[in-house]
Amino acid sequence: MFLRTLTAMAVVLTLGVVQVAPGVAVAAEQAPQSVSEAIVARTEAISVEMERASTALGSIDFRALLGSPDRATLQRSEALLAQAEAQASSAARTLAAMPAWPGDSDEDRLVDQTARDAAAFAADMAKLARDLRQMVSAMLKGDQATLKSAALLVQAGSVRLMEGQALGARSRAALLPVGSTDRELILAQGEVLDGIAVMVGYAGRVRDGAASAKRLRRIEANGRRMVARARALSAEAKRIDLEALAGEPKGGELVTLVERSYAINEAFVQSIERCIGVIETAAGKLEAAGSERISLRQDMTPLEQEGRVMERLGSEQMDVALRIERLG
Repeated sequence: MFLRTLTAMAVVLTLGVVQVAPGVAVAAEQAPQSVSEAIVARTEAISVEMERASTALGSIDFRALLGSPDRATLQRSEALLAQAEAQASSAARTLAAMPAWPGDSDEDRLVDQTARDAAAFAADMAKLARDLRQMVSAMLKGDQATLKSAALLVQAGSVRLMEGQALGARSRAALLPVGSTDRELILAQGEVLDGIAVMVGYAGRVRDGAASAKRLRRIEANGRRMVARARALSAEAKRIDLEALAGEPKGGELVTLVERSYAINEAFVQSIERCIGVIETAAGKLEAAGSERISLRQDMTPLEQEGRVMERLGSEQMDVALRIERLG
């Protein structure tokens, strides 16, 4: 139940990213012309293959598999895992065959790194499916001792899927202009999702405490840098928007909506900051514990709460953006 809740929360966080809408400083915030058609096409191609790799294992009933499965369940799982392996392997080959992305701008580097990370992710999903299929085959032959190994594989796979959520966020960021608030917010959310993956990996004994603490500290530093930049960019975009609306009546609907849009942006930034604070606290606990195993369960609760906050803010921002568009 705990891992299922966290996985659902990771999805909610990602949905929050999708729903975040910028203010109305079109030149500063949206400027789709600054993102080349080639980058859009490459990013969309990466996203398609990422989706194939991510959903490859979606038809597997892991709860049944890791319980006391009967022979029919094992046979069905073996066939589904063979299909999952083929699907993820195909995605991995397609991603690996993509040529290196040229250029040295921030956009270029992000697109290139995303493609390489996505290829590694798809390959990992294929390997997970293959390893699980081999376990199921052994169980069909009467080797019940393999069940414990299968449980560890599923645990590791759940962590990798969360890392895939973070990778998906970075892929979407590549579609946004460098120097935009939304790009920095999405990248910051990617860091938060990575932090969740690290914490769940530690809880499932996929990672040790020292390595987890070190990774969480890097995530904390990256997240705080991105949040600071997002806040500064949002403040500048707000200034530009309100100057452009100087002729509008104060307290009028358009000005009120624009101000609300930026208030939502700030609330979103604050939510991400709170997530980063949780990650910082978890890192400190792991550092203090040393080699002793501790529970991070209570640290997950506020992250789940923030997922719901982000979802609500994303929905509200979309509503505000649509109302601004109708008035504009």
